[in-house]
Amino acid sequence: MRLLWWWLVSCAGWSMQACAGEAALLFGHDDRRPVAVSEAPWQSLARIETQGDNLCSGVLIEPYWVLSAGHCFLTQQGERDPVRSLTLAGSQQERGVDSVFLPTRLKAGLTPDGEGFDISPEAGAFDVALLHLKEAVTDVAPLPIWPGSASRLAGQLARQSVSQAGYPVDHPDTLLAHDHCRVERINERGMLEHRCDTLAGDSGSPLLLRTPAGWQVVGVQSSAPLAAQRAQANNLAVALPTVQPLLRHWLSQPLSPSR
Repeated sequence: MRLLWWWLVSCAGWSMQACAGEAALLFGHDDRRPVAVSEAPWQSLARIETQGDNLCSGVLIEPYWVLSAGHCFLTQQGERDPVRSLTLAGSQQERGVDSVFLPTRLKAGLTPDGEGFDISPEAGAFDVALLHLKEAVTDVAPLPIWPGSASRLAGQLARQSVSQAGYPVDHPDTLLAHDHCRVERINERGMLEHRCDTLAGDSGSPLLLRTPAGWQVVGVQSSAPLAAQRAQANNLAVALPTVQPLLRHWLSQPLSPSR
């Protein structure tokens, strides 16, 4: 599955027609809408740029921690692509990042294609990153991650739709959400196959489930099919039960710069 990795500088030089062509990647109709960034859960979403001019999305899950997609922080040469800026939707204050945790098995499953990556099915389920902030966020509430099992999540998703929000290529400075989109299934690799409208730039954006306890993060957007495959293929997001042990491990680690 090809990862759609948007280079900010390149798109800035495209014609409007070229950037509008990304709309072919939506599921026949654009169901996204701008959301009020001062309101929950949208205030907890993050806009992330790397030093290599890559744009991705993320979500604050604890006062010091932002969850995103792992491939966002690797260059085509397989090197780390450090964070240049991170801003939460609910606060225009730029946040410093001192550590980025990536799964060791992810890099081996990424094949550069000149624009982005091809990602192997084995590596796709681990396409996550955890960013540690230099200072705790006190003015925006974090969104907790789904605490249950994959089977419990699958049962819930069979009965209930999700919402997704991020900063896509066609509106890089506007948080757009797709409410009430559906997850088709959790596949054998631990990925959520879903029909939320995403474009490049949405990588790392959360899939959100509204529960009696409040909004919870159940998935992290990883990849999308090519436009020609859109009618037959779903978007892929990492199901959080798949990476819960890894996230817990990272959260317990002593920190060092440029981790």
